[in-house]
Amino acid sequence: PPSGGGGGQAAGGQAAGGRGAGGTTRSPPTPKEEQQAREVKAALVRLPDDPAALLSADTADQTAASARAAVPEGTTVTVDERTWAPDGLGGGAVRVTLRSPSGQQTPYVAVMVQEDGKWKVLSTVPVTQ
Repeated sequence: PPSGGGGGQAAGGQAAGGRGAGGTTRSPPTPKEEQQAREVKAALVRLPDDPAALLSADTADQTAASARAAVPEGTTVTVDERTWAPDGLGGGAVRVTLRSPSGQQTPYVAVMVQEDGKWKVLSTVPVTQ
């Protein structure tokens, strides 16, 4: 997936209402956080349709071709809304899994930012087990 821009707090972020990547817990999500998680999920599941459209302006070094190479047609995106971790600045991070057309599944943390009212991918961080 597209990678670049700022790294945010993706790897150490807390999961809304559960365990974050850093293993910490937090209180249940607020209605606003739940709404953000739904909006982020809706944006990310459209990633295979046009990956470049979801790139943040801060990732201008990424081209449409490299975005498409990272997310080929036929890829499916699964978003774990429960892991949405807002950063308090209008963005946040969420765990996603990309399943390639060949069936390979790869988990990532997607660092998200809002631009002009739309959720965009600022960067991705591979999740290693």
